[in-house]
Amino acid sequence: MPKIGPEHALQVLVTKAVRAHVPQPHRFFSIDRSQATGLFTHVREKARGLVAGTPDTVLLYPGLPAIFIELKAKGRKVLPDSNQQKVGNDIRNAGHHWWWCDSVYDYLHTLQRFGVPLQGNWPVAAFNHDATLESAAIKREEAKTGTVSKRRYARKPPASKIKAVERIRSGVLF
Repeated sequence: MPKIGPEHALQVLVTKAVRAHVPQPHRFFSIDRSQATGLFTHVREKARGLVAGTPDTVLLYPGLPAIFIELKAKGRKVLPDSNQQKVGNDIRNAGHHWWWCDSVYDYLHTLQRFGVPLQGNWPVAAFNHDATLESAAIKREEAKTGTVSKRRYARKPPASKIKAVERIRSGVLF
């Protein structure tokens, strides 16, 4: 069984979050270009029309332009001259929304910024999903190094997370 990487784990949790917090009717698509399993995997994908830089998710919500979002592993970014950025620029030039995210909270907050109404207590659920991703990252690090990660103990959350929790508690989500 292949190992699931951090970006694929994020994609799974984003899919769960969209199902739970984006009201119907909507159409959500998740596009998976997985790691090559053979010498010609990507050649076959290209022949089938898969374009390098295609965003990982697409959300169609009534009354809004299509929303395309590229998912990145925590701490990674879309590079300025990458295929992902070029495809993103093409999507924007066509009148749709494009962005990239590295957390479930960021993903749902981006949907809200683009005008998608969210239901339920989505900020708390998103932080819970992000904690699951962080836990998996710590376990991967420990398995790789064979030592207990410094991220596991005696760590204070970053100021950005503390501020986000304070905004949630006060009812201000932007």
